[in-house]
Amino acid sequence: MKKRLFTDWTWTRAFSLLMGILVIGQGIDAGQWPGIALGIYVAAMGLFGWGCASGSCGTSTCDTNYDTDLKK
Repeated sequence: MKKRLFTDWTWTRAFSLLMGILVIGQGIDAGQWPGIALGIYVAAMGLFGWGCASGSCGTSTCDTNYDTDLKK
């Protein structure tokens, strides 16, 4: 877990963490619990590298091995 927190930081991951913290602050200031919950979710995505904050969205990092020998 410690390795995940301190390695593989990208600009999208840092941006997600920063935006999540800002949304939490705005939610606290306005007294809006749904905003706080949304900010916690976005900040957690950035902090732990979940979802698109990990940099794996749209980069085709999943490896699929299609069987190309289908001719009979």
